[in-house]
Amino acid sequence: MTFLEPSAFYLLALLAVIGLSYLLRMPRRRLRVPDAGVARRVLAETRRARPRKRTLISLALQLALFALLLLAAAKPYGSGTSDEPARRLVVLLDVSASMGADDEAEYRELDETEPEPEPGRTRFARAVEAVRGLVRDLKHEDRLMLVAVGRTADVVFNFEQDTLALDRWLAEAAPSGEATSFREAAELAVSVSRSTPGCEVYVVTDGAAHPDDFEPLAQVAEGGGRLYFVPVGAEGAGNLGITDFRVRKNLDSPGDYEAFVAVANTFGEPKTVTINLAQDGKVIDAAAGVAVPAGGRAVHVFREKLYVGGLLEASLRIVDAFGADNRAMEVLTPKRRLRVLLVSDEAGEDTFLKRAIGSNPTALKGVFMTPAEYREKIAPKPEVLQGQLDAIVFDRWAPAAAAEVPRLHLLCIDCTPPALPAELGAEFEQPLIRTWDKGHPLMTYLNLRDVFLDKARELNLRPVAAGSQPIERVAELVHKPLIVAWETEAGGGEASESRGQLQRIVAVAMDPSKSDIAYRKELPLLLWNCFEWFQTHAEPPTQARPGEVFSLDAVGAPEAGTVQVKGPGDLAETVAIDAQSRRAVFGSTKRPGVYRYALGDEQGAFVVNVGAPEESDVRRRAGVLEQAETVEAETLAGARWGRAQLLALPFAGRGRARRVRSHRVPPADLLLMETFNRIEILQPQAFLLLLVLLPVVAWAAWFSFDPMRRARKGAGQRRAHPARWPDRGRAGAHAGGARHGRHEALRDRAAGRLRERAR
Repeated sequence: MTFLEPSAFYLLALLAVIGLSYLLRMPRRRLRVPDAGVARRVLAETRRARPRKRTLISLALQLALFALLLLAAAKPYGSGTSDEPARRLVVLLDVSASMGADDEAEYRELDETEPEPEPGRTRFARAVEAVRGLVRDLKHEDRLMLVAVGRTADVVFNFEQDTLALDRWLAEAAPSGEATSFREAAELAVSVSRSTPGCEVYVVTDGAAHPDDFEPLAQVAEGGGRLYFVPVGAEGAGNLGITDFRVRKNLDSPGDYEAFVAVANTFGEPKTVTINLAQDGKVIDAAAGVAVPAGGRAVHVFREKLYVGGLLEASLRIVDAFGADNRAMEVLTPKRRLRVLLVSDEAGEDTFLKRAIGSNPTALKGVFMTPAEYREKIAPKPEVLQGQLDAIVFDRWAPAAAAEVPRLHLLCIDCTPPALPAELGAEFEQPLIRTWDKGHPLMTYLNLRDVFLDKARELNLRPVAAGSQPIERVAELVHKPLIVAWETEAGGGEASESRGQLQRIVAVAMDPSKSDIAYRKELPLLLWNCFEWFQTHAEPPTQARPGEVFSLDAVGAPEAGTVQVKGPGDLAETVAIDAQSRRAVFGSTKRPGVYRYALGDEQGAFVVNVGAPEESDVRRRAGVLEQAETVEAETLAGARWGRAQLLALPFAGRGRARRVRSHRVPPADLLLMETFNRIEILQPQAFLLLLVLLPVVAWAAWFSFDPMRRARKGAGQRRAHPARWPDRGRAGAHAGGARHGRHEALRDRAAGRLRERAR
């Protein structure tokens, strides 16, 4: 026998304390009585066992209990006496989205007022019960490695002994929204089996993965290991789910949006469903009778006008095996007002540029400044505008030095900024507009055919740097370009906070006041198209796949350097902002739902949907783990350890019921198993017998030494059989006397009072 904690035997010194406590005599209580004869009689009736004998038995029980506690603290275990070698188990547990399917759910359509039913027993719950069965079957020398397999393989327990911690992890675990990729986990299991002879590999999955991912597991047998397949999913389970949901701008009206929904059907027969479209929890549109072919998919487009701003949700009013893909979400980003600075000599006057910028205050927020004010307030430190403005309009004047211009979008009228590789030349009269790019965003709804130009200037373009985007000629005169557009990465190679941001520059080589464009619709349309083009890149991404890394654009965020992201449930994580790229990388996207974050004063959100076609197909793939030995999940879940089988029977039912009610409480049978793992001796049968007999001995001792048991028994016998009582001779001599009856009554009452006091 070997002890893991031999230092516990230092507690043997407490035996002296227990012995001294029994050697000390307890003080006796004095009690005055009117008749000594009555007192002797009562004491004789209520006398327990001899004090010496009673003290020895009580001391023996106390020493036995102390020895058991000391043995538990020393943690004994048998070393090398068992013929069975120690087991090494590798469990690959599938935690992908399809593990949340309920194979017992029957497909049906829901009424408009019928609430969605509560989900039943999922595949993941059955898988957890199977893993718990393996854990319960472990002995003291056995070890288990648990790998959670989703998009990646995460080692949860690496051959550790703490089975209670493993059970707590299983109680809190839940299937994620990720797709399944078993190849990485399979390669890990193969490498472990090669270094661990006799390793047992258990693959607990629903089989809704590509069969090629399991090919490396065929090498487990080559290393002397054994491969087991624990299926938890039905082979022919069908499902109907949303595999894609997006919101895009209407092709006919760029100012409006339309919702795009794709529904896949894995049943063997066609289905007809109703798709509801809700915004911020309120249903705004519904498509009834959408036919989805068997084994195919259907696409529906909601073309009604969508109000930008809020959470959009598409849902199917059905009940099927996999309910996680019956709904999908999208964030409609509210259109932010574009903050524009107009720098012009006529900033204080009511010019056409000022009227155009201030014509729609809900979309534009204009600030006006003269060139002299710009040189005085902005040019010395242009970075003060970073994060406060979105674009600058230079009217017939632009700073000469690049250091005086912030890294913002620029619209230059009859001038060129220093960042644009172009320069204005001589002015010439009555030029003709030869062509314009009708597909460019700046030319939306524009027709320059009848525009008359009195004067224009030559715009000479220089070669751009290697790796940069070319300058686009949006509108051209006969010999020179009239309007050019260029987009580049702001900041270039500098380590500024605008590094990584896309900067767009538009240059117009004419003065609108020297043309009739100032009196036509083309000028305000050109300005509005420029502002819309500036805002195109500003729309942040709003969707991510489960498990994918989501990048947050933190340009313009405060100098704090962190972003707080809150996700489904109680998920809250602080993400650091990279100082150079001004981006924050968030990777905890395994759970589907809405994720919200704050960048300065602006609030943002993105969603994570299941939406993967391979996860919506919850059927078991053909050819999965054909080389493995199949073990049913119910067989593993019902496994018990032989060492504590006797004591586990009264608690097994209670443990299962408790796991159904709440996974937070460890089952009683697992607690017993952990106790036997920590208190393992060479003769477990004798130890079990001692534990069973100990309550019996304690109960017998308590019953034998009950202070009033004999008194109650004696009083009952005297009333039932007075002739058999010890002083029956005296009772017979005075049987007919009334005096004796009164004395007996007084004696009984006195004895009763003494008994009550003794109690």
